[in-house]
Amino acid sequence: MTTTTTTTGPEPAFPTICALAVDSPVTCLDFQGELLAAGSEDGQIRIYTLGLADASAAPGLRNLIACAKEEVASLAWAPRPGAGGPEGGKRELWAAAGALICRYEVGGPSAVVVMQAAETVRPLRDEEDVISRIAIDGKGANLAYATEDGVVGVVSLAPERPKRAMRIGHSSVCDCVAFLPPNHGLVSAGYDYRIIQHEFSRGTLTNQLSLEQVTPTHAAVSLSPPFIQSMHVAPNGDLACGLANGEIYLASAARPEEKSKRKEKKEKKRRWAALAGHGVRQRAAEGPIVGVHHTGDGELVACTLLGRLVHFRVSESPRWELLRSETVQGVDKVNAMACSRAGRVALGGVTAGGKGVVVIKHLHPAEAPVEAEQ
Repeated sequence: MTTTTTTTGPEPAFPTICALAVDSPVTCLDFQGELLAAGSEDGQIRIYTLGLADASAAPGLRNLIACAKEEVASLAWAPRPGAGGPEGGKRELWAAAGALICRYEVGGPSAVVVMQAAETVRPLRDEEDVISRIAIDGKGANLAYATEDGVVGVVSLAPERPKRAMRIGHSSVCDCVAFLPPNHGLVSAGYDYRIIQHEFSRGTLTNQLSLEQVTPTHAAVSLSPPFIQSMHVAPNGDLACGLANGEIYLASAARPEEKSKRKEKKEKKRRWAALAGHGVRQRAAEGPIVGVHHTGDGELVACTLLGRLVHFRVSESPRWELLRSETVQGVDKVNAMACSRAGRVALGGVTAGGKGVVVIKHLHPAEAPVEAEQ
């Protein structure tokens, strides 16, 4: 591993912490506290340590996992209830590669390559299908997966590992899946323009929305269809989706007219208000939006396939205010974006020479105090 820092040229809108060179193109990323996991096309997972005390400290390679011969499609850290310090106890990292989902136990820093998964789950009936995305709920009780054939399912993380596929899936690639706030189930989004809310305990559909039904706020013509390529659900349930045509779909989890209602039917309570059709499709950048994330206080960060990083503030109007933007240097194509609670943004992808790279930046120009994360 080599680490480089930006030292010449104009000051970037997002200050660079470092760029990590990887032998193979980086395909997925996930933060947990001071750790960043990066999966790559060669089937390996690299885990880096980012210093919490010094926000500008360059990450060091902490662990290396030989996951599979296939590309690592998605990563998800299991929550750490009651964890003590940053090194307190083992952590669990789940990884999807091909048709398999594997669990790895990550201990302290080690130069020994982890060759064996602690557990392997095979959730798919179709051996030719491939898992594209995984996510774990906040309690660490369930793992959701989505596939290239549009299948959405859930694996219980109880000891017996029961599995359930959703009855309604997507007609094309599903590359987005996330758990919703309590009592609202699971949400998936795909290349068929649809966002689907599932009651995953029953495997049934609760609600759905096609973005073809939502009129864009701009009149620009795009050759790309509104495939949904990225998605983030904020802690309060607000939804953001990044589209292949450079748009972001943004919807609040609470409609103003519903706040005054005292009584609602149980069915309405289960329905997630973000799919009520009151959201907006806003042009954010040129090219596919491969990563989007709520950063708090009505702000949103997103990145395009070609490395254009944008940071917006969105008011209730809704009024979109561009706070800053930058074309990130050193990465030719971005495959993944991850954000940490400490205000860091990581972009993983491919260099012009075909190698892998992870570029880590500060979200804000002025470095803020970094709080410990769990």
